Amino acid sequence: QASGSSSPGLGRLFHLPVAMPRPPPPKIDYEGPELAYVTVAELVELLQGDARGAVQVLDVRTEDEFEAGHIVGAKHEASEVLLDEVDGEMRSQELLKALSKSAVKQLVVHCMYSTGRGPAVAHSLSAAAQQLGIQIEVALLAGGFHKFLNETCEDGKISNALITDVKAGRFRRTDSHGFVEAEAVENLEALGISVHARPLEAASG
Repeated sequence: QASGSSSPGLGRLFHLPVAMPRPPPPKIDYEGPELAYVTVAELVELLQGDARGAVQVLDVRTEDEFEAGHIVGAKHEASEVLLDEVDGEMRSQELLKALSKSAVKQLVVHCMYSTGRGPAVAHSLSAAAQQLGIQIEVALLAGGFHKFLNETCEDGKISNALITDVKAGRFRRTDSHGFVEAEAVENLEALGISVHARPLEAASG
């Protein structure tokens, strides 16, 4: 899973270290049902459908990552906060209670790739909802923000209807892996590896 403003995920794809990895999320003891996965296409349909008010996207990347671009309408809570050993449980309960009062029925969690931080938070929130008796389905966005970004753009341009506040300098478009974080590309280039990346084009309506 990518962490901070760098992208170890790209480094793994090239079988090279890109940045110092973030410590892994704490192990969550979870005995509930398996998490549901929501595809990018399914999430787009949910967000644009009549029942969109019942769906909330939860982005658990860092604040820096979130501010560089995020799904329209997404709520941000960093994984470090929700998984904190001291205050994480209380914050998770507060979040779930607030969402329940807002008539949210499905919470779609994601990080950059939905392989580390996202699943850990989703399992934790699902267990907390079950403990509180709150009827909210916690699901995970398959492929995370990276896949959402790449599958919703057209001709190299990002749709403002689905993704907002994108800082073009933070992403570059590669031939092999689509849009990735610019820092990951720069780190690879610093090692003398050509990634054939281009700047992100201006967003379209």
